[in-house]
Amino acid sequence: MIAINVREIDPDRALTAIDEALRIGMETDDRTLGAYALWGLGQVRFFTGKNGLAEMVDGLAAMRQLSQADRETRLSQLRILDPEILGSSVALAQATIGGYPEALSIVEQHLARDPPQTVSLWNERAHAEAARAHALSAFGRPDEAAEAFRTARDAYLKGTNLWFAALNSTPELLYIALRYQADDLTYRRRLAEETERLWAQASDVR
Repeated sequence: MIAINVREIDPDRALTAIDEALRIGMETDDRTLGAYALWGLGQVRFFTGKNGLAEMVDGLAAMRQLSQADRETRLSQLRILDPEILGSSVALAQATIGGYPEALSIVEQHLARDPPQTVSLWNERAHAEAARAHALSAFGRPDEAAEAFRTARDAYLKGTNLWFAALNSTPELLYIALRYQADDLTYRRRLAEETERLWAQASDVR
């Protein structure tokens, strides 16, 4: 879907594409398209600074209700082999708005899965680690949070997602380096330089 591909660089275009997908899904009674578009709407709303959690949750719930045939054909065409993997995106959304216990309960399921074998699965694993990092930081566990942020960043890079890798560096700088380790100038400087480098790389790709 166009919306998912351009959500970071052109969220307005993404919203237009999703509105069209939702309209087509409703007019043609295409439950698969409608469910995926609803989940995508939630994601894009976050990229525009709004709370899209409800749409993501409802979209995922609708995908779970699809028939096995629709999952194996239509969803796989959208590069979703198992809708359950999208739960990590929901967890990250939960953590972003302060739903830390809810995020951690979702994350446990994803981190217990086998190591990812595809780019898209590496990105979902990264979302789970990032959600965990946000929650651990909020719960006053900076060392574990810093490790989770680093693990998430590495997973985003394995998923070739430079934009999210850069985005993930910023909260580590704000919530760990400045809040808990303000006296560690070496760590702050290294993280600031890495964050700047990742944003530069992400901008080049865009």
